[in-house]
Amino acid sequence: MKAEVVVIGAGVAGLACARDLAAAHVVTVVIEARDRIGGRILTLRLADEAPIEMGAQVVHGDRAATWSVIHDAGLSTALMSSLSDIAFHVEGRVWTVTDVERVRSPLPWTVERRLMESQTDDTAAEEIIDRSENRSLTRALSLEWLAQTWCADPAELSVAGMKQMREASDSGEGEFRLLDGYDRIPQELGQNLNVLLQKPVRLVRWHGGKVTIHTSDETFEARAAVLAVPPGVIAAGGIEFDPPLPPEKMNAANAIGAGGALVLVARLSKPSPRAVWALSVGGDGGFWRAEAGSHVVQGWIKGPAAKRANRHPLSAERVIKLTTGAFPWIKASDIIEIYTADWSNDPFARTGFSFPKVGSLDAPRQWAAPVDNLLFFSGEATCWQQHLGLVHGALESGQRAAAELIDALE
Repeated sequence: MKAEVVVIGAGVAGLACARDLAAAHVVTVVIEARDRIGGRILTLRLADEAPIEMGAQVVHGDRAATWSVIHDAGLSTALMSSLSDIAFHVEGRVWTVTDVERVRSPLPWTVERRLMESQTDDTAAEEIIDRSENRSLTRALSLEWLAQTWCADPAELSVAGMKQMREASDSGEGEFRLLDGYDRIPQELGQNLNVLLQKPVRLVRWHGGKVTIHTSDETFEARAAVLAVPPGVIAAGGIEFDPPLPPEKMNAANAIGAGGALVLVARLSKPSPRAVWALSVGGDGGFWRAEAGSHVVQGWIKGPAAKRANRHPLSAERVIKLTTGAFPWIKASDIIEIYTADWSNDPFARTGFSFPKVGSLDAPRQWAAPVDNLLFFSGEATCWQQHLGLVHGALESGQRAAAELIDALE
C-alpha cells in the first residue's frame, strides 16, 4: 500500500498527528499493532459500573490541550477531590492526613513541592530526601508518593527534571476525571482516519528518499513515517531498522526514564461498604481506591513496586495480600474476576509513562528529533520541554510531528 505518510501507532500522539496531516490534505495511513486504538488509554466497561480506567486516568489541568477534544466530543468531566481524605498504610498501621500532621511530619506532596522549590542540580530525589529527612515516616511516605505519582524509581528521578517540568507546564490547575471514559478521546481523534489494526511493524527501511514499512502481512511505502511508539519498544528491538537508527537515537531510546506500571481491578460479589482512597507504603506499594456501593476495587502500582508485584501470579489470594491494608473487609471468596493491565510487560508499551531521569534530561529532545526528513517521532516521551508522561503532552507531540512533516514535504 502506498501513502504520503505512514504513522506507526494509534495512540493519542499518532492519532493527533494523523488528524493534522489529513486536515492538510496529506494522504496518511495509521497502522497499529493492537486490535484497538488508544495505546496506553484503556477503559474497562463493566455492567452497572462507571467506566474504569486501566491506563491514563486524569486530565491534568484546566488548560490542557486535551480539552479541545473533550469539547468537540461533548464529554462530561468532574473535578477530582482533594487529597485530604487519603489514608496511608505503613507497616500495618493506618495514618490519616491528620495523624501525619499531628506528629509534625510533612505530608508527601509537601516534600515533593519543597524538592522542586529547592535550587538543585540533576540529583536523584531519593538522595536529597535521604540527606534532608531523618524521620522514617517522612522518608517512607515521600519515596512511595514519588514512585507512584511519577511512575519512577526515586533513586533515578531527577529533581531538576521535576522542577523543569512543573515550571514549564502551561496546562493550568486542577485534575479532572472523564465521566464518559478516557477511551472517548482516541475515538474522537480517530474519526475519519484510515487506521489499520493488528499490523505490528517488523521492519522499517528508510533510504533513497522513501520509507518502506513491513508488517507481518503487508508492506507500506511512503515519503515519510512517524514513529508514535514508546522508545522502550525500539530499545527492546521491537522494530528493526534498515539502516539502523543513528547511535544518538538509540542512546536516547535507552536513556529515557521508563517506570513500571501495573493496574489491577477486582470485581467483587458484594459492594464496598465505604469509600476508600489509600496509598500503600512499602512492599508492593500503590494507590488503591473503592467507592461506596461499587462492586469493584482498583489499584495502581508503579515504579519499583510494579516489578515486585509481578513476581507472583495475581490470584485472588495475592490480591487479598496486596489490598489488606486498604480493604480489610475483602475475602478471597468475594473476588469474582480480576482484570489487569501490565504496561511495563506490554510489548507495545514497555512502560507506564516516562519520567525525568538523572543524567538523561536531554534524551527526550534527542528522541524527538527527525532523521533525514524521513523518520519523525512523537509520543509523551518526546515532550522534553514540559508535558513528559502526560496525555496532553502526547497530543501536543503529535501536532508538533505533523507540523514538522508538513514543512518537510513542501
